[in-house]
Amino acid sequence: MRDALKYGLDFLDIKDETEKRANVEIMLSEIIGCKRSELMNLDCEISDDNKLLFENYLKRRALGEPLQYILGETEFYGYKIRVNKNVLIPRPETEQLAERVITKIISSREDRIKLLEIGTGSGCISIAIAKELEKRNIDYHITATDISDEAVKLASENVSLNNTKNIKLRIEDFLSVDSLKDYDYIVSNPPYIPKEDFLLLEADIKDYEPEVALTDNYDGLTFYRKMFSLLNEKLKPVKLFCEIGHEQKEKLELLLSENNIHEFKFHKDYNGIHRIMEVEI
Repeated sequence: MRDALKYGLDFLDIKDETEKRANVEIMLSEIIGCKRSELMNLDCEISDDNKLLFENYLKRRALGEPLQYILGETEFYGYKIRVNKNVLIPRPETEQLAERVITKIISSREDRIKLLEIGTGSGCISIAIAKELEKRNIDYHITATDISDEAVKLASENVSLNNTKNIKLRIEDFLSVDSLKDYDYIVSNPPYIPKEDFLLLEADIKDYEPEVALTDNYDGLTFYRKMFSLLNEKLKPVKLFCEIGHEQKEKLELLLSENNIHEFKFHKDYNGIHRIMEVEI
């Protein structure tokens, strides 16, 4: 096992030694079927089949493919989520988005809610919200939409994997929607990266994750313009939570003002960057 670990460390050209070791250990533990912490205590050789699989993983990682895509799964809010090239890899900032929604629902003491997620991807946000509400016996109905039929297919697998109730998945282009129905909450991690910034992204993001989920191929604000215009027509109160880009706060404040929306706040992520927008209508 130590030989396999050394082989992997020598193979990968990752400058950050901590990241490199983590990648190799996670790959090996997944292949062997043990916990990462148990690897160094295993005194055995890996099988020929597992060696070939390990080499395949290493080669793919060396080319820049994200580890989560190689393994085909990741963890989000403590729940296992399958991922592939058709959906974004969930990140800690998006966990914070889900947490904000969950906390808001719980603190409101509502016993029944209707929620819409736009651009669900893997379904991780809706699943996390659903599971946490189920723990607290809060009745809910979630509609999760995405423009990609492949993303909706994967989200459906994750809903089944996590045995989640009351999540309805639908293929839908939000920019073609004429109105919002009577939802209590709306949540989204939209494609907010401006085209010029998308072209400068690291290769493991730009070359592997779905472009349609990252950028609007314009200024990164297309989703918000559409959302704010629809909110202006809404009669029933609704709470909106969105992930935003790291330099979008002031631009969004201006858009909100132009749409006569005045009840809003922004929350910072773990790095002190304004990353979540909360709006009440």
